[in-house]
Amino acid sequence: DGDHVEGTSSADILTGMDGHANIIWGGAGNDYIDLTNSTQDILMWKAGDASLLASHNGALPAVDNVVGFVEGKGDDATILDMRDMIKDIKGSGETLDDMFSFKVEGGHTTISISDKDAGGGSHTIQEIVLHNVELHTANGTEGTFAELEQQIKLVTS
Repeated sequence: DGDHVEGTSSADILTGMDGHANIIWGGAGNDYIDLTNSTQDILMWKAGDASLLASHNGALPAVDNVVGFVEGKGDDATILDMRDMIKDIKGSGETLDDMFSFKVEGGHTTISISDKDAGGGSHTIQEIVLHNVELHTANGTEGTFAELEQQIKLVTS
């Protein structure tokens, strides 16, 4: 079985344990997560992890950097478990397409999670940078939730 690795509300450096699956939760800070030597990892984002200040006053979103992420749907692929965070921020009428987008640049993929404010505007509250991962997009640079879900293991419910 795997290990549980938990961060704090500060910026953390978290490393998956060698050779086996890990469940990693970074907490609310801007974290650096290294999965280089582990396999079948689950990365979790929970309620309160994102920068909810970003949705209310234009503050910068929380940014977590991940190295060693294994894309795809195979047994060794890394799992992004976003269901608890989504329950925390999803408003009525808001869809996963409204909340998730990604862009590819410089050899990395940045996944953005957005929240709507009371005025109907959308603000990025969490970014997850997958280093050395280039997911595919229809237009070459920016992707939708459907494209994201096709290429990685993403848990949203």
